Amino acid sequence: SGDRMFELADALEARPGRSPHLLELIYVCLSFGFEGRMRLERGGASRLVQLRDRLYTAIRNLKGPVERGLSPRWAGVDAAYRPIERQTPLWVWLSGIALLLLILYAGFVLRLSALGDRALAPLTASYRGEAAQLNRSAPAPPSDDRLYLTILDILKPDIDAGRVAVSDDPDAVQVRMKDRGLFASGAADLDAGYGPTITRIAQAIGLTEGQVAVTGHTDTQRIASLRYPSNQALSEARAAAVARQLEVASVPADRLAVSGVGETQPVARNEEESGRRQNRRVEVTIPKNYTRAPEPPEATR
Repeated sequence: SGDRMFELADALEARPGRSPHLLELIYVCLSFGFEGRMRLERGGASRLVQLRDRLYTAIRNLKGPVERGLSPRWAGVDAAYRPIERQTPLWVWLSGIALLLLILYAGFVLRLSALGDRALAPLTASYRGEAAQLNRSAPAPPSDDRLYLTILDILKPDIDAGRVAVSDDPDAVQVRMKDRGLFASGAADLDAGYGPTITRIAQAIGLTEGQVAVTGHTDTQRIASLRYPSNQALSEARAAAVARQLEVASVPADRLAVSGVGETQPVARNEEESGRRQNRRVEVTIPKNYTRAPEPPEATR
């Protein structure tokens, strides 16, 4: 019935300073709806309201006067207005200028590539360039096919796998590296799987002396990127990639004549994918200037 609480309320109302926290607790309980026996007594609700008001007055008197203002520090600071400086940092300006120059450069390169392809198109349709000229000190007799047969034997694993094709000319042997995963599309990074092939080509080059032509070729599919703005640039980069790997395989750098001819020397029709695949190639032309006369393998004599 809460009789004890009402007894405490009466006692603390008379002497609020004895236990102010307990007085506040009783006031909160009454405010939240505690009624006790008053709920059953006649006029109990009115007596509860009166008791609660008396307790509030006792608590208020105990705590002292209340600040009536909405905020104790409502007045602003008496200071002159200073607008926020909106100065842009120097690095932002420099970054913007650098970005603008990069965009202009990219646009210039792509535009130049498009104009170059347009100018090269009539030549591509009619031009069939000659093979790279080799610096030969003593050309082998036209009928000498010993080097050709020896290279066929050296490169037999690659020929069987379809990675290379070998052809014989009167004064040179041409090793054609086919587009069988040699390079990724639009890239000039030689696939690592061609490492053994490069080693065997370097072995064949070691049988001769004089300059070896490394020539890159592409199909007619246009390429326009900042790194390779044209097929010409891509063919040069691919030839250089093969030459670098030949150097790693112990071919002297001064023996390698690196060039790219883009799409100007096709060996098949570019209208079909099979033809374009044949045109994407790197050719290594090995002169018949022997350091030692090679003997053809037993199987081919």
